[in-house]
Amino acid sequence: MLGMGEGCLLPVFGVEAGKRGGEGAALGMGVAVGCMGLLFVPLAWRVWVLGVRPELLGRYVEEGGKKDE
Repeated sequence: MLGMGEGCLLPVFGVEAGKRGGEGAALGMGVAVGCMGLLFVPLAWRVWVLGVRPELLGRYVEEGGKKDE
């Protein structure tokens, strides 16, 4: 859910950065670019962990039929 929110907000901030703080801009260019930078890092981490290194999430499947108690 968080990744979807970040993925949706990045283009919105990109449009605001494209306006360069001119007329009709809700944010200044520096604020929009800063927000994009702050949102991109955790999104990239989520994509990397879920797509490239899912073993970092932990073991969810029991191996060998043994139960840890």
